[in-house]
Amino acid sequence: MKIAIISYYYKHKRAMASVRAEKLAKYLSRGGDDITVFTSLQRDTWTCEYKEPVPDEAIREVYAPEIKSWGRTRAFLDKRRARGLTRMADGADDTPTSKAPLCKGRASIAKRIKNYIRWRFYFLLSRHEDRCLFKGLVKEYKRQGRPRFDTAIATYPSYGAVLFGMWLKGHGYTKRLALDLRDPIVNPAVRQRKSEIRYDRKCQRRALKHSDFAVCVSYGILESIKEDADRLGLPCSVITNGYDPDDIPNEGFDYETRAFNFLYVGSMYHGKRSVDMLASGLRKLIDRGKIKKTDICVNYCGGEYEVLLSQLDKYSLGDISKNHGSVSRETSLAMQRGADALILITWNESGGGTGVIPGKLYEYISVGVPIVGIVLGDLAGSEVKAIIEDGRFGIVCEEAEPDGDVFEAELLALITEEKTVDANKERYSYARLTSDFKKFIDED
Repeated sequence: MKIAIISYYYKHKRAMASVRAEKLAKYLSRGGDDITVFTSLQRDTWTCEYKEPVPDEAIREVYAPEIKSWGRTRAFLDKRRARGLTRMADGADDTPTSKAPLCKGRASIAKRIKNYIRWRFYFLLSRHEDRCLFKGLVKEYKRQGRPRFDTAIATYPSYGAVLFGMWLKGHGYTKRLALDLRDPIVNPAVRQRKSEIRYDRKCQRRALKHSDFAVCVSYGILESIKEDADRLGLPCSVITNGYDPDDIPNEGFDYETRAFNFLYVGSMYHGKRSVDMLASGLRKLIDRGKIKKTDICVNYCGGEYEVLLSQLDKYSLGDISKNHGSVSRETSLAMQRGADALILITWNESGGGTGVIPGKLYEYISVGVPIVGIVLGDLAGSEVKAIIEDGRFGIVCEEAEPDGDVFEAELLALITEEKTVDANKERYSYARLTSDFKKFIDED
């Protein structure tokens, strides 16, 4: 079967969002399908690091060049960013961000107008980015000779990739279109304004209308599209993210310390992710003499160490943290395997923040090290908790039902006793998940 995979995030972008498309391509190809991946060299507003992709001879990889319109936009953004950094250095930070807060309280009319202009700029910028990605993919597709496919898989994010999938289907270049939702299109936890939600809902309905089936990485995301999908009679399924057995390192990282090494890898989302529940539990264990402060070390890999440090400092634990900075994925996996416990932070909250399962969870599962799950938000019974507890991969504390005494006892046992992780992880192998994906394609 000839299959096209369309994804903004792929081998050339160092981001967790790149992994799913890369592994689907790899294992569909190994299963005998003829795979073409369409991606773009367009630089987005999120990825911090780009790399030279390693080609796979069994997969045709098409990298659409960045179109001039986005190049000019990016140059403008770079100038604004440089000017903002200068202002920060001068102590007068007035740099607009895509996450400018909604104006509340007694803000002046001028302030409210300014906030609205900031928001409007970045809202329109995201739409422009999608359109530029779409146009670049179409242009490169035509240059490639307009190949035809049995099935195209459009992975969200971004919506530009979905637009290209709809274009292929509408012009008869693919017989079927699969909408692969790695993230929800409508996500009020991130985009809260009514006009944003209205626009995202319109995009979601349009994408579902032009698709032949949809695949979601969590039941929370499936629930978010269920009403629209049922109205269209669209087949839907849940196929989670996973891990690649080929990526598991043979040896773990040497931390050069006899302390119990916790490790957190990834973004802190400017503080939306918080280690408060873990830090509080550790502080109580220390104060009660159950463990010594020198017995533990909280290691961090990523670009937001200062956020983590400020959270630990509230519990006088900042001095037992260690920053490793941004590292390669290979080093990250080795560090995960060499750690004593892996910290996972996510949220489960009303208003659209359900079904958030970080791709990092499956990496953690793959290395066989106990996981300490922290689930923020006002809803209990998260999918993350179910996965970790059902698979016996570690312990979990939910903000909605913290049960501090139980969590502290579990933490103590984790630190002081020899812990083994249940080996029942094969269900999350990308080899198996891709096989499930292929069955869904064949049965449709």
